[in-house]
Amino acid sequence: MIKIQFFLWLLILIFVLHFNFRSTVPSKEFKINTYIKLKFEGGRTNIYVKNRIFQQCMYLLLNLRVDQIEDYEEIDSIDEAAEKLDRTMERDHGIISPEEEFMGHCSNLQVWAENGYDTRILHRNLAFPLLKRLTEVGDPLAKKVFKEEIAIRLGSKHPTVITFLTQNGYLKYLNREELEVIFNEISPTILSGITDELIQQLEHQPPINFGNHLRYLIQDLSRKFGVQNLPILINHLLRGIPENHKENLIKQSYNFLKMNRKFPLIQFINENIKYFDDFEFEFDFVKYHGKIIGIFRDKQLYLCRQKIKNIDDIEILEENIIRIEELDLSNNLISDIKGIEKFSNLKYLKLDNNQVTNVEGLKHLKDLHTLYLRNNKISEIKGFENFTSLNYLDLSGNSKITEIPDSLNNIPALKTFKL
Repeated sequence: MIKIQFFLWLLILIFVLHFNFRSTVPSKEFKINTYIKLKFEGGRTNIYVKNRIFQQCMYLLLNLRVDQIEDYEEIDSIDEAAEKLDRTMERDHGIISPEEEFMGHCSNLQVWAENGYDTRILHRNLAFPLLKRLTEVGDPLAKKVFKEEIAIRLGSKHPTVITFLTQNGYLKYLNREELEVIFNEISPTILSGITDELIQQLEHQPPINFGNHLRYLIQDLSRKFGVQNLPILINHLLRGIPENHKENLIKQSYNFLKMNRKFPLIQFINENIKYFDDFEFEFDFVKYHGKIIGIFRDKQLYLCRQKIKNIDDIEILEENIIRIEELDLSNNLISDIKGIEKFSNLKYLKLDNNQVTNVEGLKHLKDLHTLYLRNNKISEIKGFENFTSLNYLDLSGNSKITEIPDSLNNIPALKTFKL
């Protein structure tokens, strides 16, 4: 908790920097660090990020009144201070000159940077947009603390800050696990009113009207939280929806989002599979031990990070197997590639980051031209001489391989080999 001592310290530091700056920097330009610079131009202060102007409204906020000193003891951030302190400086720019205001801004931003971009030190309207811009231009510190600052400020449960971060789409930068933690802490604040409104629409509006309302709601939630995080949002909303309306909500959400490539469709279906009994899907799903793990599209199949151990246990329609030309099985638990031969028309195969020890099962893939086997447990390069079409082979990260056999020279199409 930042007590009154912090703000008094901050004020003193700002005034010290103000006079130091005034006496040592006669020019109208002040460099904060490699990425941030301030310039006094046309009677106003402009912030530059990587030499490009960053337009953002700023004012000097702190105007502490001694007779209100006890009111400030529980202040945790400048945003809370903004609601308690006298803000006449925001309205009346005649209190200090534009040059003095420039010096104050320089001092504020220097303190902010020296404190690791702590967003409690600057007003939210400046701190988060500026921190976001710094991440975009490659500031390593900003990239490190950006998501941390979002989570920390949400955790403060300060309503104004939560509303600002939500309305301006900052929560879409958090992943599922991070959002789960946030929702468990402040879900009522963030999703307040949405559940009640959905129930009202479901119970009293014709289906077409509810569909239009849901479409608008999904678009709004996508903007605020990101399409990739919609499954967790919908699941949280379901908790407050009567059971007889849940299936309608899930199926309509599916219809609106099924063609959006950014939406984690498989995750959404698996988490709500009980609502899809006797439902006819438009897609050819791929399953593993009864769970949907992929969608077959356009001769391509991506099954990375699905905890697959046995290729033989992958369930896919027979007519689709022979159509697959590109298969990604990276980041699984595969040690034996038995079963890969059924994908007989493969041209591109990715098996990175598994536990493969040998490639004997690949000998039937006569059309294979690209093969990734990075970071496996292969100890010997053999069995590749039959791949007459192979032009790219990546075996890097297989630390047990000690020699390169001459047989690789007998692969006529091989152009790239990595070890």
